[in-house]
Order: sequence, then C-alpha cells, then structure tokens
Amino acid sequence: MNSFSATGRISSRDLILRETNEGKQVLNFSIAMNRVGSDSADFVSCTAFGKMAENIVKYSGTGLRVALRGRLCSDEYEKEGMKIYTNYILVSEIEFIDFKKESEE
Repeated sequence: MNSFSATGRISSRDLILRETNEGKQVLNFSIAMNRVGSDSADFVSCTAFGKMAENIVKYSGTGLRVALRGRLCSDEYEKEGMKIYTNYILVSEIEFIDFKKESEE
C-alpha cells in the first residue's frame, strides 16, 4: 500500500499556481514536519492538482499548518548528462489547520 499522511507547515516561499499543457491547474510546494524530540525538521515536496491546488493558494501560505494525505511518487530526468531522481507526495486530501488572514489574500 502506498499511503502517506502528515501534518506540517507550508514551507514554500511563494505558492505559484501553474497550468499544465492540458489546461489543468498544478501547484508544487513543500511542507516542513518537525522531528519528534528534536529542533530540526524534515521537508517534503508535494504536488496538488485542480481545485485542490487553487484552494491551497487561496486559503494557505508560508508557515501555516496543513494536514495532508496522498501517495509517494518518483520521477527522473536528465540534467547536464546526469540522471536526477526526485520523490514527492501527490496530494489527494488536504485539511487547513491555519488559514490566511483576510489582509493576506
């Protein structure tokens, strides 16, 4: 079973909504998750599509807490002749724990 769930803070500085070639909204962002018993955090890359991506940009922002569920995905690409491997969470559900203040929208 490929299932991931976490609670963390949005750590991307700017939440920039992009559009795929097919016209679908996509958002790449990351969350910071505190390590238990430590002052350090782990940063996890995430991707959301469609209305969910739009809602993340609308209702959340840097430093605000979210709970999310999804699945682990991996990609590979070439850069300067080297294969680069990446892992990210494809978000299927998100809950906003904190919300943007009206003045931030």
